[in-house]
Amino acid sequence: MRCFLLICVLLLAGVSHAFDLPGEFAQNPNGSLALSGLPGFRSTPARFVEPGFGVSYARVLGAEEHVAAAAGEFGWEKLCSGKCPGLRVAFFGSYTELDSIYRQVYSEWDASTFGSWYIVGVGYGLSVEWIPGESRWTGNRYKLGGSLLWSPLTVSGLLSWMDYPDNLMVDYAVSVRLDLARRFYSFVEYDGESFDVGSAIRFKYMTLQSSYRFPNFGVGCSMEFLLGGVSAAATYGFVEQIWDWFGVSLSKTVRKKTIL
Repeated sequence: MRCFLLICVLLLAGVSHAFDLPGEFAQNPNGSLALSGLPGFRSTPARFVEPGFGVSYARVLGAEEHVAAAAGEFGWEKLCSGKCPGLRVAFFGSYTELDSIYRQVYSEWDASTFGSWYIVGVGYGLSVEWIPGESRWTGNRYKLGGSLLWSPLTVSGLLSWMDYPDNLMVDYAVSVRLDLARRFYSFVEYDGESFDVGSAIRFKYMTLQSSYRFPNFGVGCSMEFLLGGVSAAATYGFVEQIWDWFGVSLSKTVRKKTIL
């Protein structure tokens, strides 16, 4: 079954750096601390701006858990005729459903500023969750992210916490990334529990990506096809024998003058 799904990924298209997957259960083959791309639940708010919008869908195979999402971003690469840092504003919204026992609506806004050697960003998300016919609760989520750039190396960090009425959940991640002329990149991310090691190679109309997680073994692999600023995407991954997941997305890059 896994071999069949891997073949489907290679034939269909893969999740690109243009859109992070929406579900908490999905591993991003491009890394959650990537320097660009439409936001997702796990993504850092500290990113360069690539104005665009998109939709995505992911599900756990063999289970009735799935999530649909939409995202977009806008901003300026340079302000004040190039004398001021760039600015990015992004938004993300998703709906998660687990059989008949759980629902979640999540929305988030991110903002970042960046220069030639740094990126810093903040994010705020609101999570509304409920068990149909029983209880409902809300949580406020906060993100702080930053990157230091020494081309071709980047060191990044992310701190996030979800504040529920009776519980506080704190997460963090750090990464080191190597990017060579935007044709090849590799990264290592650590979230306090596991390492993600990934790489990608970019062609004119296609990007191949893969990442591996350990010590709890997991794999995510993808391929992206890009034509005229439109990206069609699909991806597949698994975590040991616990679950398999599959996702698709469609995004559009908006190209315009970005110097004010």
